[in-house]
Amino acid sequence: MTGIAFVSQDSILPGIVHQLGGSDAILAFIPMLMMMGFTLPPLLTAGWIERQGRLMPMLRFFGLLQRLPFLLAALALYGLGSSHPKIVLWAVVACPALSGLMGGITIGAWMRVTSRTVPGKRRSSGMALRNLIAAGMGMVVGVWVEKMLLYFPGVKGFALLHGICFVFVMASYLVFLLTEEPHVDPLPPEHHKSFTQQLKWMFRTLKVDVPFRYYISSRMLNSFIFATIPFMAVYVLGMTGRPEAFTGRLLSCQMGGAILGNMFGGWLGDRHGCRKVLLAARLAFMALGLLLLFAQSATAFCAAFVLWGGTFGLQNIGEQTFLVEFARDKALPSYMAVAAFVQLISVLAVGFLSSALRAQGVGMSVLVLLSMSGAFLSLLILTFKVTDPRVSA
Repeated sequence: MTGIAFVSQDSILPGIVHQLGGSDAILAFIPMLMMMGFTLPPLLTAGWIERQGRLMPMLRFFGLLQRLPFLLAALALYGLGSSHPKIVLWAVVACPALSGLMGGITIGAWMRVTSRTVPGKRRSSGMALRNLIAAGMGMVVGVWVEKMLLYFPGVKGFALLHGICFVFVMASYLVFLLTEEPHVDPLPPEHHKSFTQQLKWMFRTLKVDVPFRYYISSRMLNSFIFATIPFMAVYVLGMTGRPEAFTGRLLSCQMGGAILGNMFGGWLGDRHGCRKVLLAARLAFMALGLLLLFAQSATAFCAAFVLWGGTFGLQNIGEQTFLVEFARDKALPSYMAVAAFVQLISVLAVGFLSSALRAQGVGMSVLVLLSMSGAFLSLLILTFKVTDPRVSA
């Protein structure tokens, strides 16, 4: 997570893509690329993962493939940055998508190993601790990024960031190889699902499982925040007149907010349940939207990135913990597959909508209001229709 901060999809990567000549249509999908990579494969692999006894062999193999795109992007930037800018642009854009795709194949296995390792009453704080360490390192990374892009502006600096990212993610892979896998019992043969059966299970679950359907609806509406986030860093650079190195400072602010969000989310989730964490995330984003509507100075925009970091930290803890506690372990890969597939549809729709609006000359304020509307509707559903799975168990 520290390595990926060097090419953060919210603060660093949009600036890189903009400098490489990427259009608003491309920018609209930048913060969602890795997420979209993670969303479709679980639907295809959930049944296969549930049939496995040992999960670490597949996690080791696809974990390596998940990290290689950062090396390929660094090499493309370094070797082709001046001569083939279009190829380099698409290499940079494809990097997080391919990484997410490889990770998405086995995300169900990773979550099962995690759910068996971390006690139920400590899942929120466990996720928070993981994110806190990364956010603390991310604040330092932001300072490094700002200095590196000042010394190495343009393509050379972008290549350096991707190269450092690869070194960090490979270090994480070497540590991951030392993990001892808890025993996981595969589902008995009578519960094995083919891909067709998985699709039928998905639609049947959405039809009959009313609490889960309400939760999925709130998650889909919350995807409207991605009408704003892809353009936020470029918008700040344009409003303040700062160079691309300023995105490093924005990253530090975002990671500082993530520290606060994860500390609060870990405490809140352990004591009051993951639903309260999701409610706090929606409220934090609405405060972010209000600040963006009226911000004019670099200081105000830095505060906006602090709020975004807090929002994202709360959201990650709430959504990951909700699924783990709702699915009761055995069906976790299948529930994750349903949630991921539905979210894929919603983020794609929001991406196409926001890029179309930008093409029509729609300003940032309209996108912010659209995002706030989605967050507000999601908040209403969470407040009146969704109960905490720990309470309802």
